[in-house]
Amino acid sequence: MASPTTISFTATGTSASLAVRGEANITISGLTAGTGIVQVQRKFVDDTQWYLVKEYTSDVTEVLDEPEYDVSYRFECTSHTSGTFKCRLSV
Repeated sequence: MASPTTISFTATGTSASLAVRGEANITISGLTAGTGIVQVQRKFVDDTQWYLVKEYTSDVTEVLDEPEYDVSYRFECTSHTSGTFKCRLSV
């Protein structure tokens, strides 16, 4: 089992990526108290582009399901005005 990807955003930026196959847990906190946008993005092993999966403006905990092999996920904070956004992705 891979270690989870965690990051605390206090400005815009990206997290490390995590290979996902099957179910993965996403938790984002601090968005409701702060002001900003965090995206979950995915990339295929033979591609250089990251694709938007979902965009968040409030706290969330949810499960995603990735049916394909060789797919990585990451967080990107695309807008940050205030607060600390804590993000966790685990398989």
